[in-house]
Amino acid sequence: MRSNKQGFTLIELLVVIAIIAILAAILFPVFAQAREKARQTTCLSNSKQLALGLYMYLQDYDETYPMGQYQTSPPAKKVQYSWSDEIYPYVKNGNTNTDGDDFHANGKDGLYRCPSFPNQTQTFNYGVHYYLCPDGTFEWNNWTQPKTVSMAAVDAPAEKAFLFEKGVAPAPAWSWVAFVPFEWAWTDYVMENGQPTHDGLHYEVTKFNCDEKDPNNYAWPGCGTMPRFRHSENCNVVFADGHAKAMPKGRMNWYKNLYIPGMTDPY
Repeated sequence: MRSNKQGFTLIELLVVIAIIAILAAILFPVFAQAREKARQTTCLSNSKQLALGLYMYLQDYDETYPMGQYQTSPPAKKVQYSWSDEIYPYVKNGNTNTDGDDFHANGKDGLYRCPSFPNQTQTFNYGVHYYLCPDGTFEWNNWTQPKTVSMAAVDAPAEKAFLFEKGVAPAPAWSWVAFVPFEWAWTDYVMENGQPTHDGLHYEVTKFNCDEKDPNNYAWPGCGTMPRFRHSENCNVVFADGHAKAMPKGRMNWYKNLYIPGMTDPY
């Protein structure tokens, strides 16, 4: 008997291929967005866990924030520590090393690493508010010990950003431990007699769009001291009352979210 079976024609094959290509073009961006959303969720969880460690530290130290970083001064061995060292007993996470008798939590890997951060070897993908966790004793301030800051100094804890993810620093292996809340770095207006000139809608400036691949981004403040909106134009932020959320680009307001009354720019 003669068979009546026929194969696909070339046109039919081309139509099927075209349909598959259209479906792929539609679905691949969806998959990429879903993957980035998962990374954003992990990043938000990391920042929240770090903040919980900081708040446990606060409860054990009379509601006083830790120094962002400090050095032991001569004649003792000069050793640098940071807030990651202070909260390590509470989080017990991240890269550590021992230098003789000195133990260090390096602010690297584990909770300190955002899965979307371009440089996976860099420390401190997240930074704390510089006014609340200032520099302690260092050679550049003649080994003087600045005053630590109490939680009572924060006027509106539910609105003040305390910790958020930062951009890439120019150095391959380190980054700044804090983010800069200085008015001149965030707005196009300046303080007068220690007070903001107004609380108008002045948001982040062009520095937040800095080129993280530029080897000359050492300019203060650089990318490593500024927020980065890498999760579909969102930046994960933990506020001083402990709650965390993603802030879309263009919604962080210096006066509302960073300004602490009575604290002025040290530079």
